[in-house]
Amino acid sequence: INRSIISKLYDEDYENMVAIVQDLNFEKYIYNDLNSILLEMIAAYDINHNEVLLEVTEKMAEILLQHYDTYVHAIVNLLQIKKRKTILSKEDKKVLYDIKKSAEDKFLICGIDILLDNEYEVLEAYGNFDEVERNLFKTLPITNIYSGSLE
Repeated sequence: INRSIISKLYDEDYENMVAIVQDLNFEKYIYNDLNSILLEMIAAYDINHNEVLLEVTEKMAEILLQHYDTYVHAIVNLLQIKKRKTILSKEDKKVLYDIKKSAEDKFLICGIDILLDNEYEVLEAYGNFDEVERNLFKTLPITNIYSGSLE
């Protein structure tokens, strides 16, 4: 499922997606597939700004987090949804700082810096990506909430 298709669905379709996800048999191997769909849903919201889609995406992120509570990407994805709705709380920011302290994934660190509005760190991390990594990173929905320029 890609973001342009998701952005054209109706509100009822979005709500049905939550029911489908709740009925899944959660195995470790399914996380990457569900996370990819979740990222596409976030990106679709950035296209159509449908609040129902964002609410459904948040519910799906919460379901993922219930089953994969140690997956830091699941936490960061939930917080990027929250940031689209409101300002992150001090507690949310502490969670992000704690994840960043032990993170090794360059994309994760750069994404956390975007969520924390650490412009200097974003540009520094992004500047250390090679061309392939830059092009891939720019496809991630977290870059849509970055207020600066990645050029």
